[in-house]
Amino acid sequence: MLRTASLPRPVTPPRKAAPSPRAVHPRDTARWRRPMLPLFLLLTACSATPAPSPASPASAAATPGAERSLAADLAAIEELHRRDEAAARAMDVPALARLWTDDIVALPPGRPPVVGRDENISFAYGQTAGMRGVEILEYDLDFEEVRVVGDHAFEWGRLHARVQPPGGAEPVTRELNVMRVLRRGEDGTWRVARTLWNSRTADDEP
Repeated sequence: MLRTASLPRPVTPPRKAAPSPRAVHPRDTARWRRPMLPLFLLLTACSATPAPSPASPASAAATPGAERSLAADLAAIEELHRRDEAAARAMDVPALARLWTDDIVALPPGRPPVVGRDENISFAYGQTAGMRGVEILEYDLDFEEVRVVGDHAFEWGRLHARVQPPGGAEPVTRELNVMRVLRRGEDGTWRVARTLWNSRTADDEP
């Protein structure tokens, strides 16, 4: 008897999914501009925040799951920024401290590093005491970039502040550079872990 057998069909190997980028550039969407509050308070608890990060050409190939995860991270960082703003405008140091990691480090210009939550709380109280009677006329933080990498996010930008000193003195304007590192905790909450700032002009003392 003659037996026949059909040839097996060729198997097409599965296509590999493109790696998911974890960065989005705010200039490709909308730049994050937020009115902020007293200098140290926002900068130690402030930002960044969070805002999008710089995109690579591969961003268009991101998988839907990765895009949703990045969007969730950016939304959570934005919520951190909103809580920063509310607490800082009220000069509510305990509320600000809840937005910091236990090992937060602040690098104020012309001063030694301020290491740990307790030291930063003491420093913040000193700053608020020195701002009694000061009216905040303008406080705008413009993040140029926010980049999410795993459980950390890095943000940098520009702070514009204009305040009215007590006693009828002329308003004072300050322009600062700002950089922060955020960290996502085991509970999924983003907090400020590192922050530093300096003046954009030689004669501006923060």
